[in-house]
Amino acid sequence: YLRVLSLTDPAHNTQVKIQNNASEELLLSSVSASIDDSASNPFTAVQNVLATSAARIGGAFNILDVILDTSAFIQTAGPCPSPNVGCIPPKVTVYWEPGSKEGTFFNDGIDAISILGGGGFGGDTDEYDDVVIIHEYGHFILSKFSRDDSPGGDHNLFDNGQDIRLSWSEGWGNFLPFAVLNSPLYVDTIPGGVGISFNIEDYSTSQPGNPLSASAIYTTNEIAVAGVLWDLLDGLDNGESDSLDLTFTQIFQTVLNFPQTKPATMETFWTTFSVGASTAVFNPEFQAILLAR
Repeated sequence: YLRVLSLTDPAHNTQVKIQNNASEELLLSSVSASIDDSASNPFTAVQNVLATSAARIGGAFNILDVILDTSAFIQTAGPCPSPNVGCIPPKVTVYWEPGSKEGTFFNDGIDAISILGGGGFGGDTDEYDDVVIIHEYGHFILSKFSRDDSPGGDHNLFDNGQDIRLSWSEGWGNFLPFAVLNSPLYVDTIPGGVGISFNIEDYSTSQPGNPLSASAIYTTNEIAVAGVLWDLLDGLDNGESDSLDLTFTQIFQTVLNFPQTKPATMETFWTTFSVGASTAVFNPEFQAILLAR
């Protein structure tokens, strides 16, 4: 049989491996049907390996696929400072296994991401929530290519009194999926439940009674931060008043040039943007976007 492991080939420029947990560090795998090797050359035909969601193993390969797509997207936004001019993200480990009670988060200390496997939190799983996976990988990207000064801790979409370092970090994590997927929708599914979703274009949300548009204000709210970054990128649509249609490269290059003498916040993004070689000319339009939030 043919066995496919949950890691990238050593020759691939993006090194990712999906392991079951930090204690055992076992790779996951999917296998093909039996192959008759009595023939003179049993491998001349294509061997199909189906990793299904029903069997749960497919989740490992969806996580791998999403991270590879995001890595490729980041690499198009270069150049990066020497020696990593090609903006190739460093090696990352993702811990996920069916039934795991470990939450979804990024562990900066060991360059690892944990993804919910359904063993807790009402059976919630995140292996097919692409925006959630990209969000956590966004924290990894921020820590490796720029800086992330977030103190961590509890946070939610409707809190506009966050530590400004936390709201920047989470806002960037919320924005990156919009940019990678070219969609204003953020969807976190819950098996058998309503889940959480919102649209960064009009700040509508699936949670009734929670007016996200009223809460998503100030640099101390992660959705306001994400919304400002999205408005820089998405151009004029859906009745918006802003006319900016910048590239992700311009936004990423601003983040790459954060000064090391200041903590990473939305205010740091603004001051860096305002003097950037390719962005300073857009200061009036950017100011209007900021005022809207």
